[in-house]
Amino acid sequence: MRWGWGRRRYGLPGRPKKPRRITGDFQLYKVIPYPRTSAEPLFIDIDELEAIRLIDYDGLDQNSAAEQMGVSRGTVQRLYKSARKKIATMLVEGRILLLYPPVAGGRYDLSSE
Repeated sequence: MRWGWGRRRYGLPGRPKKPRRITGDFQLYKVIPYPRTSAEPLFIDIDELEAIRLIDYDGLDQNSAAEQMGVSRGTVQRLYKSARKKIATMLVEGRILLLYPPVAGGRYDLSSE
């Protein structure tokens, strides 16, 4: 067996996630479009929503958003792309969008700086 962080392909846990700093206070936990379809809901993680908030709502570039979240620019780019795909799917297909709370997995630093 190969040693190092690439053990996920063998069914073992991979590299642990770096803690992400979440500063947004999100009041929303569910978006229900009208009319909605009976398809299963989409789930958006809180770190994906934070990337959307920093880039689209606050107008930061990806480098500044990465600094504020405490992760790399590539991580922010991946989170941003994933979140936009889920939001677009919700709008086009009429599916429910649910926010995963921070306790659902991952490592988060919920600071209010």
